[in-house]
Amino acid sequence: MIIKTLEEHKTISIVITTIIAITIFIFSELPQETLNIPTSKFISLSTIYHFTIFAALAFFLIIILNKKIATLLITTAYAILDEVHQIFTPGRFPGIEDIIVDIIGIIIGIGLYYLLRKRL
Repeated sequence: MIIKTLEEHKTISIVITTIIAITIFIFSELPQETLNIPTSKFISLSTIYHFTIFAALAFFLIIILNKKIATLLITTAYAILDEVHQIFTPGRFPGIEDIIVDIIGIIIGIGLYYLLRKRL
């Protein structure tokens, strides 16, 4: 039901996608010491953040574009640019691990869209 509503009113998905993209940019702009992200032996909150935020970005972007490959390429490019952006942020460092987690989130976000859409 919600997928159908979002597809019929793409403006909602455009707004949400824009908010997510801006959120990613803002968090990448913050110096590491201001984030104070706790870690555990198993998984860090940073990993959970990367996975979740990029899954959400892909989920709402595919509603707008309705194209798997375009969504995958655009969100992956944004993940890479997010890490490049961190080169210019004091106290932040890019990581290939973050990009891998982002891509896994992207694939899950796209898959979730199709799984929920199939139920219509």
